[in-house]
Amino acid sequence: MGSRMAGNLIKAGYSLVIYDVNHNAVNSLSEKGIPSKKSPAEVAESSDVVITMLPSPSHVLDVFTGSKGVLRGGDGIRPKLYIDCSTIDPQTSRKVSKAVSDDYTTKNKGSDAPPTMLDAPVSGGVLAAESGTLTFMVKI
Repeated sequence: MGSRMAGNLIKAGYSLVIYDVNHNAVNSLSEKGIPSKKSPAEVAESSDVVITMLPSPSHVLDVFTGSKGVLRGGDGIRPKLYIDCSTIDPQTSRKVSKAVSDDYTTKNKGSDAPPTMLDAPVSGGVLAAESGTLTFMVKI
């Protein structure tokens, strides 16, 4: 997600942990006291909810299933909710949802409920992100 969305979540009292390949974006939020991690996997290990907003299907697949993706490592104790806000094709959303489900099935020891994966692209642009008025189109 962008810095404007992150800023609104912080103003609303939510705790964030961030990662971005763009070090300048990470640094600008870190300077405001927001903790950062070195990979998507590290973000997932310390989060109940993971929100992604990425520019392309390949970025989404890498963040979820890449070598340092949110579904790598760990012992099956994962975030309970994944929200992908990227504007991507339905096939990629289905692949990611299946990967989340497969990861749960492979790593779960039977004690936790499966995580929820939401396909939730947004509309409204930078101004709506800044003012907190983005429209989320959620498909469950």
